[in-house]
Amino acid sequence: MACELGWRSTDERVTLGFMDPRLRVMVAEGALERSSYYDLLRVAPGGDPSSLQRAFHEFALAFHPDRHAHEDTTIQTAAKKVFERGVEAYTVLRNPTAAQLYDKRLQEGMLRLPIEDMSRIQRPAPVEPPPLRKPSHPPPTIENAFVSAMTTPDGRTIAKRVEKLIHDQRYREAYLQLGLLETVEPNNPAVRKRADRVGAYLKRMSRQ
Repeated sequence: MACELGWRSTDERVTLGFMDPRLRVMVAEGALERSSYYDLLRVAPGGDPSSLQRAFHEFALAFHPDRHAHEDTTIQTAAKKVFERGVEAYTVLRNPTAAQLYDKRLQEGMLRLPIEDMSRIQRPAPVEPPPLRKPSHPPPTIENAFVSAMTTPDGRTIAKRVEKLIHDQRYREAYLQLGLLETVEPNNPAVRKRADRVGAYLKRMSRQ
């Protein structure tokens, strides 16, 4: 399921590297719905973690919305869309269990891993007695202390973005940004707790 942005030769990687940044964003956005996670990050299935991390670093340098903040709205919107899908791809592929399930879904024709699969893999559903009545499931709310719990400047920047997305009720995007935040703050329990909470809410909503 490769596309023109898929994992290809070193020569093609170099060509893309010299492409005008704005054109590269628009080409990537145009191919997004035909791209697998491997295509998007330009990695081979079964690659080692260090190669995946380097590929994502290169991807982030090219498509991070902050890099295109001075461009027109069309470029900004396209960069944001591509970057969020790249975060989703990296979140899945760096998790061996999630990557294995994704490969299965890919064979079934799915280019993206369903959110319910991601939630189930990252945190098993707790075994609870059936409720006496149907409980309400309020959405996640803003946690001002979450930003201050970050230990790095990049972590605080992404955490602020997460809280803004939650404020705007864009919970799926917030969940994907939390996946990126885990790569910046890998040992921060506050990130894992926040991701679990948002992921659990998304999972509940998908069942209703």
